Amino acid sequence: MNKRKIHVINRQVQYRLIALFLLMVLVSLLAFSGGLAIYYWASYVAGDNLFKEIITIHKQVTESKVVEENGVKKTVYYTTTKDIPGVNRLELIIPPLLINDIVIMVLISIFGIYYTNRIAGPAYRMEMDIARVLNGEKGVSVALRKHDHFYSLAEQVNKLIKELEKLQEKI
Repeated sequence: MNKRKIHVINRQVQYRLIALFLLMVLVSLLAFSGGLAIYYWASYVAGDNLFKEIITIHKQVTESKVVEENGVKKTVYYTTTKDIPGVNRLELIIPPLLINDIVIMVLISIFGIYYTNRIAGPAYRMEMDIARVLNGEKGVSVALRKHDHFYSLAEQVNKLIKELEKLQEKI
């Protein structure tokens, strides 16, 4: 199996696709933020003041204490709840959302390089093989890797190259 060592074959195509994916995440973030802002604004207009609202969180914890029975000390474990100091709703929601979006953008960038390689690589390969045919080289055939895209296009290009070679032999 041929394995490319260079993952950025066609910078313009690959970076444009990655930018498009990142733009979709950014637009989603802005749409969600806009929806959140409209929700808080509508609640405020309706008389609620959600910005001042404090949420109390009860956290379940396991605690232990040492008890003495018949002169033997034992550790007893029991479950209870503790109150975490009040948290503003926005302080609770916004940080995880921002971290989530940053992680998604980083993952899209990383996977984008590898995925776009499966698109830009075959296109680049076909460009180079067509250029070889145009320079007069005989016996050129487009060969793609197992997981590349555009297999049907490569087959059509190979048929075209064979037909051109047949026509050149007749002339």
